[in-house]
Amino acid sequence: MEKNRLLEIRKNLNILRSQCKPTDIWQTYLDENDEMAVLYTQEGINAVSVALDQFIQEIIGMEGYINGKNIEELVHKLIVDLNVISHSYEGMIETNEREELVDFIHSVLDTIEYDYIGDITEQWREW
Repeated sequence: MEKNRLLEIRKNLNILRSQCKPTDIWQTYLDENDEMAVLYTQEGINAVSVALDQFIQEIIGMEGYINGKNIEELVHKLIVDLNVISHSYEGMIETNEREELVDFIHSVLDTIEYDYIGDITEQWREW
């Protein structure tokens, strides 16, 4: 992959990580409405945020994005991590949150121009 293209992709991944995570939205819900504490906890939001950050950091650390097996393994690891978090903070990842997480993961994969069909997370996720 061309060096300039690789730098552009990494820049866009950093933007996704710093400005576009679904946990940013969840944090706003928690900050603005005390009743949302029934669904969201600070610890749960932080756990998901860290898992998403690690996912993106591992992708950024790759030399290129042509090895589909490595990318699929990173997606699988993220989903397993999110499954554990979902079990630990029951009720936090419901339909809306699932859709936001899947959209975010797909945005990351689209950024690195990874080809996938449908919902790549579905085969592993329990939430």
